[in-house]
Amino acid sequence: MAETKLSVFKKFADLNEAKEVAFILAEKGIEVQLADNSPALDITFSGNTLDNQIELKIPAEDFRKAKDLLFSELDIKIEEIDPDYYLLDFSTEELRDLLLKCDEWGEYDVLLARKILASKGEDTSDARMEEWKMQRLEELAKPEKIPFMWIVIGYLMCFLGGLLGVFIGYLIWHQQKTLPNGQKVYTYREYDRKQGRKMFWLGLAMLSIVTLYKLLIGPLYL
Repeated sequence: MAETKLSVFKKFADLNEAKEVAFILAEKGIEVQLADNSPALDITFSGNTLDNQIELKIPAEDFRKAKDLLFSELDIKIEEIDPDYYLLDFSTEELRDLLLKCDEWGEYDVLLARKILASKGEDTSDARMEEWKMQRLEELAKPEKIPFMWIVIGYLMCFLGGLLGVFIGYLIWHQQKTLPNGQKVYTYREYDRKQGRKMFWLGLAMLSIVTLYKLLIGPLYL
């Protein structure tokens, strides 16, 4: 039986919170996997930080089911919320932005923001939420632009031996990101991915030349 491929569903800064969510999903029959992927250094080109590095992975086809399950676990009454809770100080525009970017927030805050907006007479119907989700997906699916300096560094590394250039080129060429609905898309623009592909093959060529040189010419100088 083929092993199920898991995708990152949520990221957490707190391990206990991650375990709690994983337990809820596992109880409902969803395959889960927790991984601490805090990098020793940033291997992307977008200024990644060390926040939210506990990753909860589930099958991509279960993303919608998992989101619905987590929301169904919540029962929020505005009148019972601590009056000092920070969301109560959010403006209407800030609450709308939170719902638009609900993938960046926990289920509790999303549901509370929705209830607060509804209490103000704002449209937070399922249809409106779906509209925001589609808008967000379109925004997140847009490919990113690689800083020009990384292209220069990648090619430079190719000519200085190849190995690091191969790594950078492959990363630019093949790196993907997972959207909130579980869909995977390439991270970088087509133009940048073409540069990454060229970098990858150039790096391999230079690495082969350097290796052959060391094997055939190098011993003559020993």
